[in-house]
Amino acid sequence: IWRCISSVIPSSALNGADTITVLAGAPGVNTRGIILYAVLLVLFLVISSYFASAEIALASVNRVRMKSYAEDGNKRAKYVMYILNNFEKALTTLLIGNNIMHIGCSALAVLITRQLFAGSPYLAVALTASTVIITLLVFFFGEMLPKAYAKDCNEKYSLSIGHSLYILMKALTPLSAVFTWIGRGIGKLFIRGGEAPSVTENELVDII
Repeated sequence: IWRCISSVIPSSALNGADTITVLAGAPGVNTRGIILYAVLLVLFLVISSYFASAEIALASVNRVRMKSYAEDGNKRAKYVMYILNNFEKALTTLLIGNNIMHIGCSALAVLITRQLFAGSPYLAVALTASTVIITLLVFFFGEMLPKAYAKDCNEKYSLSIGHSLYILMKALTPLSAVFTWIGRGIGKLFIRGGEAPSVTENELVDII
C-alpha cells in the first residue's frame, strides 16, 4: 500500500523524508504500530478469503454425494451436512464474519495512512488513494480469487473447512440468531399470501 501511495505522492508530502527514512523510523512515525497494522491487515484479508470461499464452496457442493460420504462414516462430511441442513444460519455467520473483516481492513488502511502522512498536507489525497487500493485488495484477494478457487474445488474445500465453520456457527449462534430474526421480520413485509412452496406441481413432474 505504501509503495503505491508514494508513487503518486511527492516526497515533500513527508516533509522531505523519503520512503526508506519513514519506514526506518522517522521522528513522529510509529514504526511498530505500522508493522502491527500491516500484519493485522494481511490477517484480515486471509480470514475474509476464508469466509468468501466457504460461502461459494458450500453453495455449489454436491449435496447428494456429501450425504453419501456422511453415511459411509466420513466425519468431515457430517460437519458439512450439518452446515447444509442449517444453511441459513451458516450464511448469516459467514456474512457477519466477512463484513467484520472488510470493515477491519478499511479501518487498518486508514490507520496506516494516517501514521505515514501525519501532519502532511497530502493526507486527504493519501487517504483517498489508500481507500482505492484497499478496495482492490479486498476485491481480488478477499473475494474474487478465493471464490474462483472454492468453486472449482468445492467438494475438497467444503470438507476442509466444515469443522471450523461448524465451530464458528456454534460460537456466533446468539449474534446470528438476532440477524436471522431481523431478516425474517423484514422479509415478511414483502411476502404476501404465505410462503411459496419449495417445489411446484410442474417441477415435481419434471423431477419424476
